[in-house]
Amino acid sequence: MPTETDCLTRLNLDDPSHGRLPRTVRRCFLLAYERAGLSPRAGDFIQSWNLFYLTDPDLKAAKVSIGEMERYHSLPICASEQIIPPIVWFAWGRPEKEKLAKYAIRFLQHDIQNPFYYCMSSKRIVTDIPAPQVGAKHTQGLPVEPIVGHLAGILKS
Repeated sequence: MPTETDCLTRLNLDDPSHGRLPRTVRRCFLLAYERAGLSPRAGDFIQSWNLFYLTDPDLKAAKVSIGEMERYHSLPICASEQIIPPIVWFAWGRPEKEKLAKYAIRFLQHDIQNPFYYCMSSKRIVTDIPAPQVGAKHTQGLPVEPIVGHLAGILKS
């Protein structure tokens, strides 16, 4: 069970208990900046939104925790989700029926300038907002090269 359920906290990317996703995303952006011949500007940052804000490397344990939290109150949502950044990379993995897909819906109702995801079935970058039931490849086992190339193209434009 999570120890804090009433607040959102900043992630320490060097803490392995937060999984590899935040570090992989940061690495992809840094490589994309390098490939584009650019450097991140002062104040640039990467915002990571999640279907649910719970850090647990074991998905089964996370689902149990989510079920417990849902029984007593709604899951916390980050206020920053209302401010849409210029690039949104969807990476929620393979949705499992409606249990996880229902959390994706809130991200699909925005006008996003540069949406994209790596489609699990076609194994390619798709420059659109995925439907909740689409397999938007999670960073685990993701081929990094297509992501870096796509991000570099956006950064150059």
